[in-house]
Amino acid sequence: MLLLDFDPRVERYEAQPVRIEVGGGRHYTPDLLVTFWANPDGVRPPCELIEVKTQADLDKHADEYREKFRAARTYADQRGWLFIVRTEADIRRPRLGAAKFLRSYRSITPSGEHVERLMAAIRTHGELCPAREVVERIASADDDRGHLYTALWHLVATRQIMLNMDAGIQADSPLWMDD
Repeated sequence: MLLLDFDPRVERYEAQPVRIEVGGGRHYTPDLLVTFWANPDGVRPPCELIEVKTQADLDKHADEYREKFRAARTYADQRGWLFIVRTEADIRRPRLGAAKFLRSYRSITPSGEHVERLMAAIRTHGELCPAREVVERIASADDDRGHLYTALWHLVATRQIMLNMDAGIQADSPLWMDD
């Protein structure tokens, strides 16, 4: 869910959204239903009904899950959705580390002065400005650097400044602003 929180394509998601009849009085409840914003061309991608399991669990209980997943695929297909099973291979990526790092910065309210200085520095630099370079260029003292980094990560967490989260977060991560 943390990855979904930081995915700009996601409009909303719902945990355990539906109860699907499997047969014989048995039911199955997938983990998530994800709804996406429309693309720039106005086309809304299909919703995704998602189950999250470890690969070891999928391997161990393949027979048990086969019928449940078949019912979920049918249910999703009937609604124009996709049914997707995600594993740790889909989740444990640099993007997750970046989301974990940024999550606490969302609720911080940085000083307006720091925000303006950072935004101006990135606008002035132009395309793909490394994070450390932005802060070092405008910082006046060590304590100012700390406040600037806090403001910077808040701006990234709130998508006012962009960063490729799939590459993780490094001191030299390139930053940019969408127009």
